[in-house]
Amino acid sequence: FAILIYFLQKINSRVIFNFIILGYLSFFSLATVKYNFIWSSPVKFYKRIINLSPNSFTAYNNLAVLYLNQGNFQEAQELLMKSLEINPQFLEARLNLARYYYLKQDYSRAIGLAKGVLEKDPNNFLAWDLLGEVYLKKREYALAEGCYKKAVDLNPGYIPLWLDLYSFYK
Repeated sequence: FAILIYFLQKINSRVIFNFIILGYLSFFSLATVKYNFIWSSPVKFYKRIINLSPNSFTAYNNLAVLYLNQGNFQEAQELLMKSLEINPQFLEARLNLARYYYLKQDYSRAIGLAKGVLEKDPNNFLAWDLLGEVYLKKREYALAEGCYKKAVDLNPGYIPLWLDLYSFYK
């Protein structure tokens, strides 16, 4: 934009100046309208990123989270595995895979993955919270309480952790 303005200052004709500005604004207005259709849907947005950048492990992970939230477990698992295939050290995808196993009621795998995340990042409050949820489902209340408390201790400003701890006590 700055370069365009620089060259426009060199133009002596007001008509040419107005024509160039109008063309510039029209181009970006049309581009914005076109991309609003993509940006309006998170699924379309991440699919486009994956199409343009097939090694974007974060895009695979983010799309998988959307599918998990929609209950599309098979697609979510495939995307999470693809994310981890590209970057095996991506802890967020590991934790989301643990959440996938939790939702599929495969608690032993969920616990294993969450503990694996905590080995690499012991201050991951989301992993502690997920472990609390899993232990609560397994009716291992002492372990669940300890995990919830640890999560709150690590990030006391994150309100959902307090809500999980409150629900546990309730």
